[in-house]
Amino acid sequence: MIDNEDNCAIGDFFSTMDFNLSVRYDHVKDTQSNPVFRQQNNNAQIGDSLGYFTENVWDEATVKFSTFLSGGQNDFAVNAFMNFGTNVKFPTLLQQISTPNVFAPAENQPNLNPEKNTGIEVGAVFLRETRKDMGIYGWQFSANFFRNSYQNKIRVYYSPGLPVAVYDNVKAAQISGLEAKPAVFFLRKKVTVEAGFARYFFSEKATFPFKYDWKQTLNFVIDHAGYSLQIFAFRESEQVGLIRNYGGGFSSVDLPGFTNMDIHLSKMFELRKLKLIFNISLRNILHDEFELEGLALRDRRYYITVGAQY
Repeated sequence: MIDNEDNCAIGDFFSTMDFNLSVRYDHVKDTQSNPVFRQQNNNAQIGDSLGYFTENVWDEATVKFSTFLSGGQNDFAVNAFMNFGTNVKFPTLLQQISTPNVFAPAENQPNLNPEKNTGIEVGAVFLRETRKDMGIYGWQFSANFFRNSYQNKIRVYYSPGLPVAVYDNVKAAQISGLEAKPAVFFLRKKVTVEAGFARYFFSEKATFPFKYDWKQTLNFVIDHAGYSLQIFAFRESEQVGLIRNYGGGFSSVDLPGFTNMDIHLSKMFELRKLKLIFNISLRNILHDEFELEGLALRDRRYYITVGAQY
């Protein structure tokens, strides 16, 4: 039993509560007008499917529900959320023509099936400001849990020596995970130190190719006078992928655990009403390129980006 004083206290702390409900209906029709065939089939019979895939007509309805709760007192704030819903992903034309019959299992012939997903996610963010302390300006802690269950999950894999993706369906799959991220702010939030921890659970690793099951991160950010510097270090567990071998079957490929670092530096200039943005990104700077059967993975990359906004 909760008395009135407790109700007042809860009402004073939580100030906002939102509910959202959405319903979507999709009607997709894939047709092939004037298709160009890779080879002519002289033995085709009336009613056979010509072209790369049959004509498809898909109808699906999805529902999503979400709620958001926020509140706080003095220098402490809490934001919490819960999302639940269904989703559908229809095979694209590129995915359908990248599923040759010689590779696809019987349930995927002549087409890929739409991927259906039912998911739930719950999370919260806790924020505390300590402005009286000249060094530490505040801290933040965020955490969330999610779970997704799939029907006909679309999976991608590769063939030896060919960096071309091929697709098929997995009848049933599931992934869930826990993610947490504490952060500390210094010097009026000009400096941020953030750590991250993630743990994922799979029904089968090969269903989620090259997906790590745990990851640790450390992020250091400086943001001052239009300059921004981010140093992002991370460590990932081993990953499992699928390679289609020459005999027509699958080979499981294990990638070892991976530790590396990214650096991003940007500067924004203002010339009257014109804003210029200059950015340099260095990715995977600790190790050279890693290559697997012609597929470049974990490679070192450099980016220079220039943008303008008026």
